[in-house]
Amino acid sequence: MLRARAAVLHGILNGVDDRVWDPAHDPLLEAHYDADHLAGKARNKRRLQRRWACASGRVRCCLAR
Repeated sequence: MLRARAAVLHGILNGVDDRVWDPAHDPLLEAHYDADHLAGKARNKRRLQRRWACASGRVRCCLAR
């Protein structure tokens, strides 16, 4: 089934390197967070919404560096 739909499937091969992509220590994030302290994630989302003039609903984009 997956091979038949390969043209429309997208994802991250083998996951992400959590030593590089660690929101608890990422110097590019305004607010840091981890699984036990998620307030920083909400703060970053609000900042993105203000920066990109998004509605208060879901952010529908992917930002990568």
